[in-house]
Amino acid sequence: MTRWHINETQDLVLTKFGRDQLELVRPCLQSVCDRQWYAGYHFHEVHRLLDSFVSARLSNACLLEVVFGQDAEATDDFNRFLLEAGAHALACVQSMHATADILAHVVYFSLGLNLSAQPIAERFVSLKKVIARLQQEATAIAIYDLLHKMSSDGNFEHLSALSNHSKHRSIIRPSLNEDWTGAAPERHTLKIPSFWYEKKRYPEVAVKDFLEPEYSRCSKLVVDTGNALNALLRTQAP
Repeated sequence: MTRWHINETQDLVLTKFGRDQLELVRPCLQSVCDRQWYAGYHFHEVHRLLDSFVSARLSNACLLEVVFGQDAEATDDFNRFLLEAGAHALACVQSMHATADILAHVVYFSLGLNLSAQPIAERFVSLKKVIARLQQEATAIAIYDLLHKMSSDGNFEHLSALSNHSKHRSIIRPSLNEDWTGAAPERHTLKIPSFWYEKKRYPEVAVKDFLEPEYSRCSKLVVDTGNALNALLRTQAP
C-alpha cells in the first residue's frame, strides 16, 4: 500500500487557506490515524480474548458443558468473555465507521468547502453529506469516486447498520459458536447475529470474516483518498 503524506496535506492547506483552516484540518487528520489504530487494536483484542478463553475452558470440554454445566466459575468466565469480546468487537465496528466520517471532514475542510457560500451545517458533516456535496465539484471527481466506493462497496452498509443499531437502538451482542462436524476451519467462531435495520435484514456473520477484509478495504481507500486529495490541492496551489 502506498503512503499518504499527511504533512504534505497540512502544508498544502496552510498555503491555500491559511492557519485557521489548517487548525480545522489537523485534528481530523490525527483522528483518522487514531481511529484506524483503535479499530486494529480492538480487533486483535477480540481474538486474543477468544484464544485465551478457548485455551482455558474449551480445550478439554465442549461449549455446552461450560455454559450449562455445574462449574459456576466456568460459566461466569464464559459470560465475562462474551461481554469483553463484545465490547471490543463493537468498539472496532464503531471506530471503522467513525473513520469514514472523520475522513469526510478531512476532505471537507481541506478543500475549503466550509468557506463556500452554502456550507454544510457543522453537525451534519458526514460521509454521506460530503459525497453529495462533492458531486457539485467537477475537479474533485476522483475523491468523490473513492468516498462513494468506501460507502457503497464491501460490507460498509452492514457495518453502518450494525454501528447505528448498536448506538441508537440496542447492542447486537455476539455469540460463540462451536463446530461439531469437523468441517469448519476453526472449531470456535465468534459471530454477530442477524438483525433488522431500516426494514432490511442483515445476516449472521463471523466477526473475523466480516471485519478483517472490511478494515483492509477501507484502510486502502483512506490512503487513496488522501493521495487524491493531495494531488488536487497541488493543482490548486498558488
